[in-house]
Amino acid sequence: MYNDIPSIANCAQTGKLSEPAVRKIIELASHGASNACYLDELWQDLCSGVSRMLAEFHDDEYAYLVVSNPLAACERASAEEFALLEQWLLGTAHKVLAYDLKRATATVAGRIARALRATGCTAIASRTPLLLAMAASAQVIGARFCARRTRVAVDSHGTLYVVQSPRPERSVRNLFTRCEFEVASGLLEGKSYAAIASARAVSVRTIANQAASVFKKLGISGRRELLAYVLRLHNPASNDRDPLASEIVESHAEFAWAGTPRSR
Repeated sequence: MYNDIPSIANCAQTGKLSEPAVRKIIELASHGASNACYLDELWQDLCSGVSRMLAEFHDDEYAYLVVSNPLAACERASAEEFALLEQWLLGTAHKVLAYDLKRATATVAGRIARALRATGCTAIASRTPLLLAMAASAQVIGARFCARRTRVAVDSHGTLYVVQSPRPERSVRNLFTRCEFEVASGLLEGKSYAAIASARAVSVRTIANQAASVFKKLGISGRRELLAYVLRLHNPASNDRDPLASEIVESHAEFAWAGTPRSR
């Protein structure tokens, strides 16, 4: 059933999927057998080593993570390091965390990087996957953000799943012009001003001005504060017209990421 997904096993080494693999995974996520799940439980399993992130991608409406239940032991981080990562993902700067802990900024940054690697994320700080940040946010604020999980492959790395959830910036779409919203979405994806400008065939200066307008409207500064802002407002079920959101709310089966029910 899953043999026609190109290069799926290689994503564990590269952190990237080929375009044919992405298209096939989106097709499976949309039409394959799946179950509803909670993002805070995904975060707990990433922190404990039960699950590991392999790759991420997105389309205009949804954010995706490819995760595995690995067969072999992976790099681990301490509870303190994951707590630092959570606060950093929610917008607290390295310098602020270092001041609060009376530690060197470089030490704090190193511990955050170690925790990020322990989840399986190999992205640079500015490209932290949306869905990973959403999972951390759900854990910190105690929100039951829902998502859909679909098994896409079984290989030497273990069982691979794609996790899908509505993009968080949809909660602020009505605050911006169309151009401003496109810039905000690009920033949340970790794109540079130059990359956004190239995709939209405008000047970098235009993108910088539109980004400044986004930040001014929200009273924030920078990509991580933008991410933190939209996560605080995020509710995957807030749009009644979203078929995935409605399905998730109606069918949030109590499944663990390894496929066994969780007790409460």
